[in-house]
Amino acid sequence: MKQIARERFETAWLSNPEIFSVHELPDCSDHAFYATMAEADADASSLVKSLDGAWKAHFAMNPSEAPDTLLTSAALDETLREIQVPCEFQMEAPEWDPPHYVNTQYPWDGHEALQAPQVSEVYNPTVTCIRHFSLSLPQVQQRTVLHLAGVEAAVLVYVNGHEVGYAEDSFTPHRFDLTPYVHVGENRLALRVFKRCTGSWMEDQDFWRFSGIHRSVSLHFYPETHLYDLRVRTPLTDNYTRATLETRLRVMGASLGKAKLTLTDKAGKTLWTAEKPLTALESYVSAEIPGVKLWSAEEPNLYTLTVVLTNAQGQVTEVCRTKVGFRQFEMKDKIMCLNGKRIVFHGVNRHEFDCDRGNGNNIQQGVYHLISRHSACSDADIQQEAGRTTLVYRYTTPMLPDFAVTVRYTVHSQDALDVTVDWPGLPNQPDMPALGLSFQLDPRLTRVRCYGYGPDENYIDRREGAYLGWHSWNAADGMTRYCKPQESGNRTGVQVVSVTDADGHGVEISGDNLEVSVQPWLPEELEAAYHPSDLMGSVRTVLDVAMFRKGIGGDDSWGAPVLPQFCYPADKPYTFTFTMKAL
Repeated sequence: MKQIARERFETAWLSNPEIFSVHELPDCSDHAFYATMAEADADASSLVKSLDGAWKAHFAMNPSEAPDTLLTSAALDETLREIQVPCEFQMEAPEWDPPHYVNTQYPWDGHEALQAPQVSEVYNPTVTCIRHFSLSLPQVQQRTVLHLAGVEAAVLVYVNGHEVGYAEDSFTPHRFDLTPYVHVGENRLALRVFKRCTGSWMEDQDFWRFSGIHRSVSLHFYPETHLYDLRVRTPLTDNYTRATLETRLRVMGASLGKAKLTLTDKAGKTLWTAEKPLTALESYVSAEIPGVKLWSAEEPNLYTLTVVLTNAQGQVTEVCRTKVGFRQFEMKDKIMCLNGKRIVFHGVNRHEFDCDRGNGNNIQQGVYHLISRHSACSDADIQQEAGRTTLVYRYTTPMLPDFAVTVRYTVHSQDALDVTVDWPGLPNQPDMPALGLSFQLDPRLTRVRCYGYGPDENYIDRREGAYLGWHSWNAADGMTRYCKPQESGNRTGVQVVSVTDADGHGVEISGDNLEVSVQPWLPEELEAAYHPSDLMGSVRTVLDVAMFRKGIGGDDSWGAPVLPQFCYPADKPYTFTFTMKAL
């Protein structure tokens, strides 16, 4: 980085490609660290304080319109708008700066005649974000470090009225030493976030253009001896049958003592342990680890490396942990190989993006999550008509007291009943993702036979490769094995589907153009898993019966939205009926 002429920020930095990091701490590994072994076992560190949640924020269209007094004074804090961090500002407060999507051109093309590395002085949305936090005496007696996991695209940091530093790079963590500026009691953090900087010329792809604090913000408290950077390598030899664990430990602090390293497997069994005197700020420890299982995306075998640091008096100062996968990547005859085998990439290229809050966490579609997961029966009625008995249930949720979904069960024989679902319409909401019912069946019901489109999963806008006919599968194969488990396995145009045990006993569903999926896991279990191997043995078979599911979209293979004819507006009423029969 170029030696800057002055220590204090000036807007010219935004257009200077040689100034992108001022007073940042060096990059380091992202291993977890704790004060004690008990904290490590509970995964609850007293050395980390989250600053996520409610912040105050001020918007300006460009840096010149952002009052500098917001950086140094709390006088206006109570007048500012509240936002939730992490967030992208264009999704948290679109009235400030609406979301903007461009593909191959730069977002300023056609608006201003800019030449690299120029940044607009007219349009550069600037948001000043304020967070108050309290520190105790033990915390300020340690080195206090601000950790910004992701800020887009440039950020200026102030604490208690003092300028701390500046950073660019939207998707790399930033760390700043706050120790000289914080004190016991209440402290004030101010982050001024700029949407555009010289990095915007390079951070340019076919995606939505956002700015914001889109990942978590936290304070880290470094003890007297702190493992700042932990590098782990796992070279394989003898045709990938022998594995070596190589570690490099970089520590900081005045009191160097010892490091004890322990490698354990998934069951907690110790595979290796070693001690190393910390006679320098950088130490190396390595050993051959026999009998380990290699890591791959298909079989993500992981081990836990624990590093315990002690001071010269033998007292534990820090406990660090990270996951280790034994693998070796290499190019062989111009082919990418992992552990000696050609890599097969499963999945898709994607941007770090959420449809409703940019790169944030909360989702606008949460109203449907609320209705489907947290509705309760508020009223039940029994009706007799034409010799048939109908049970009527009304489901409501506390957040929508005037809205109710009605489900009617009409018994018309000893072994069959009609099920009718009424959706009355819900105004001012996004298109519905689906409308249906989910049944949890006996786990012995695993044999599925269906007349509809198949044999593989298909959706209303993704079934050109499917054909209408009879198809059979096992419930365990009903989930499409994407790299990241998710709701999947849908079949459209279903007229009848049966789910039975080995003796043919179970349930049959029939109706007109239903959409059906059958698999062993609930949607929340799928979403919680990172890999298919994370899904443990199921205690149920899940049968979903829907009137419709929203289309998938992506007709151009990446970003196209769902076509209107495959969307279902929430404000329209919907009714559908199917028959459930015991077998």
